[in-house]
Amino acid sequence: MTTGGIGNPVLSIVEDLFAFVNALVAIFLPWLVLIIAGAVLIFFVRLHRRLRPAA
Repeated sequence: MTTGGIGNPVLSIVEDLFAFVNALVAIFLPWLVLIIAGAVLIFFVRLHRRLRPAA
C-alpha cells in the first residue's frame, strides 16, 4: 500500500507519539522497579518475622 506522500504526516505523528511514550518509559520504569522491589523486600521481611519462632 502506498500513499504517495499523503500519509507521511500521519506516520510522523505516530512515530513522534511512540518516541514520547518510549522516553516516558525510560524515565519512569527504573523508579517503578525500585518501588516494586522495595515493596517485595518489605513483604518478605514481615513474612520472615511472622514465621520465625519466638526466642
